[in-house]
Amino acid sequence: NNLIGTLPTEFAMWSGIKIFSAYENGITGTLPTELGAWTTLDTFAMHKNNLTGSLPTEFGQLIAMTNLDLATNFLNGTLPTELGQLNRLSTMDLTTNSFTGNLPPELGRMISLEFLSVSQNSLSGTLPTELGELTTMTALSLLLNNFSGTIPTELGKLTGLKFFALSTNTLTGTMPTELGRLTALELLSTESNHLTGNIPTELGQLSMMTSLRVHNNRLTGTLPTELSKSTALQSFFVSNNSLTGTLPSGFKSWIDMQELFLDNNMLEGTLPTEIGSWSALKILSAANNSLTGTIPTEVGHLLALEVIDLFMNSLNGTLPRELENLFSLYYLNVANNSFIGTLPEVGNPSSFRV
Repeated sequence: NNLIGTLPTEFAMWSGIKIFSAYENGITGTLPTELGAWTTLDTFAMHKNNLTGSLPTEFGQLIAMTNLDLATNFLNGTLPTELGQLNRLSTMDLTTNSFTGNLPPELGRMISLEFLSVSQNSLSGTLPTELGELTTMTALSLLLNNFSGTIPTELGKLTGLKFFALSTNTLTGTMPTELGRLTALELLSTESNHLTGNIPTELGQLSMMTSLRVHNNRLTGTLPTELSKSTALQSFFVSNNSLTGTLPSGFKSWIDMQELFLDNNMLEGTLPTEIGSWSALKILSAANNSLTGTIPTEVGHLLALEVIDLFMNSLNGTLPRELENLFSLYYLNVANNSFIGTLPEVGNPSSFRV
């Protein structure tokens, strides 16, 4: 639709209303405090409008509500602590607004909550440990805010969590080993923070995880061999850290791997021949490390490969003729290494740097 105008306060006179859905319109103005009288309301969906002002504390009176969706508006102010009274709420989506202040600890009382997103706001402060009480949670998205402090160990109690995004904040400290208890997790995203320390070996217990994104931090140590147990991994991003050591040969179990970003670390040693078992791999990026040895001929088995970026390492020898098998390859960068010999005929990549 293309509804415009504001929400009339007279709407509060509608008794018995259960669903109010007016998403993807041009509705402006503030949320009337009088809507707190809709005590039978189950669903309030107004995402993608032009709402402004704060979230009324009276929304804490909507104790029958299970779904609150106010994503993609222009709401601001702090999140009312009264939201903690909504113990039937299963979904709260406040993505892409301008909320400020802390994430209220009272949210830990929302015992039915399964989906919580406050991404792309201006929230700050530390993450409340009370979030660990939301044991029914399956998706928690806190990315693109200004959260600081450490990742609470209590979040390890969210054993049903499948999606956990903390990226692009200013979090510090280490990644808690308790994250290894999140055995249902499919995506873990902590990139673009100020995290330090090692990648926890306990993450190898996450056998359902398809995407691990920890790039753009200050992580040190080696790549844990235990990650080879995460056999469902399809995306692994560890770029722009200070990781050392070699690429473990045990990672041959990553047969579903599609995107591997290792660039801008201090990794050394050779590219393992086991890489040839990653038949789904599309992107191999390990630029700006200290890798040595040759490119394994087994790379020629990776018929889905589209990008190879090995710029600025200490690789040597000849480029394997098996690269000619990679008909999907469109980007190849092996510049600033010590290769010799002739170039294989690798088709007509749009970018080819040697």
